Amino acid sequence: MVKEQAARVVAAIDASGTEARLVDNVIGIAEDGSDFEQQPYLKGKVHVTLRELLMTPLRRGVLPVIPSIGHTDTTQTVVSVTANDVVLALTREFAGLWSTKSPDEHPNVVKERLQALRSEVSLDRLILVDPLGGIPASDRKNGYHVFLNMEQEYELAKQDLINRGGMYSETSQKPTLPKASPNSSIGDATPLSSFTENKPGELENSPPLQNGSPAKQDPRMKFHLENLELVRSTLALLPPSSSALITTPDEAANSEKQPEFKAAGVGTRRQRNPLIHNLLTDKPAFSSSLPVGRLGPMDKNEPISSSTKFAPTTFAKHGMPVIIFPDPKTTPWQPPIAGVPQISLTDPQIDLPRLVHLIEDSFNKKLDVQHYLRRVNNRVAGVIIAGEYEGGALLTWELPPGVPDDGSEESRKRMVPYLDKFAVLKKSQGSGGVADVVFKSMVRDCFPGGVCWRSRKDNLVNKWYFERSRATLKLPDTNWTMFFTTPEENMDHQSFKDYEAVCKVIEPSWADKRGIQD
Repeated sequence: MVKEQAARVVAAIDASGTEARLVDNVIGIAEDGSDFEQQPYLKGKVHVTLRELLMTPLRRGVLPVIPSIGHTDTTQTVVSVTANDVVLALTREFAGLWSTKSPDEHPNVVKERLQALRSEVSLDRLILVDPLGGIPASDRKNGYHVFLNMEQEYELAKQDLINRGGMYSETSQKPTLPKASPNSSIGDATPLSSFTENKPGELENSPPLQNGSPAKQDPRMKFHLENLELVRSTLALLPPSSSALITTPDEAANSEKQPEFKAAGVGTRRQRNPLIHNLLTDKPAFSSSLPVGRLGPMDKNEPISSSTKFAPTTFAKHGMPVIIFPDPKTTPWQPPIAGVPQISLTDPQIDLPRLVHLIEDSFNKKLDVQHYLRRVNNRVAGVIIAGEYEGGALLTWELPPGVPDDGSEESRKRMVPYLDKFAVLKKSQGSGGVADVVFKSMVRDCFPGGVCWRSRKDNLVNKWYFERSRATLKLPDTNWTMFFTTPEENMDHQSFKDYEAVCKVIEPSWADKRGIQD
């Protein structure tokens, strides 16, 4: 059964004009204990045994098709393995991590041998084609993760899948994932085969995904969880620049797809083939920080809508950690309360010199640090830091002119959530998704109810801001454009006027004082 399915793949590739070859004897299974089992992301007895049988077709431009079967090292017994185990075995082999060495072998010899192995193959991308598509997300209006920053979001995404799939048993409190039997067919080895064995439309007609914890286990969540863990394990073995893409066969096969209906929304993006776009750019087809109503082909004359349809495709990178001060999960960001200490930029948790360097490098201006601290330290809402201060955002609570700062409830209600600084190091701009990571954290974790900011009318970044804001306003008699993400249901006339007033009067803190002229 396994070889029959693999032969079908070979025939399909050959028919498309590209040569393929069935390679069914390169996967081995260790029968004794292995040191690799004890190391994170390296565990597993499945490995590549005959590297040359794999490399020969690759050198000739022939695509090797590897079925999910292996042979035990000692007895050469044929055993069914999971496709995920095969992918990890190939990753370890191409990364030079499965190579055995003698205890007496000199470290320099080992180093040279590993470098030779790695120079032969450059592995920087994992592509999973799965009928179920990308990783679902219950907290996303579109229903799926467009981009997964694994360092920041893996545990949350994993827990979400476990909860939605009902995979916790009441006694063990551990995921109850069924394991593949050694004699299982290809249907147990890969979710793709379970799709091909189902009747047409069976997956489409299955019960819809539900937010929260379902009463029954959803088998689709099991496959999504396996894909998520495979992506994480694979990226952990590869350089930080590596990436992964999970998409559907339908999306991967179409160079251009017409939408089934006219989706409402305001947008600037045409629908793209996510696979081709990723191969060309190593980026997701759409930015993950775009509002859901702008993730596809839309009529510019229609309002933003959450009903937009787009491909359930997930792009993932090892990414970077994101630290938020204070953590909105434990300390929701809210206007200052009289007598309650507020976070300040001189807090020991914040590396002020690195934060200043980030701001100055991003804006290409020197900051008047003391003036800036005097202006914001009593009104800091929070700080978002991505990676090693590669990107960040500083947000404040601002009072509109004329509103007394007396700590009253009325005064607190009028305070405006304001994005004071949004910065990305020059070396990280335009790549790596740093800006998207910071912006997503701001609008989804910190200020889901909306935030406003301003930018000079001639700022080249304004196109990026326009796409991510809900509305904009060119402030009269100034060189500023105001942006905000506040949903319509949270915005009234007074709030809008307060936003406008705050954006007009914020005093710049640049050392050259040129900002005051604006």
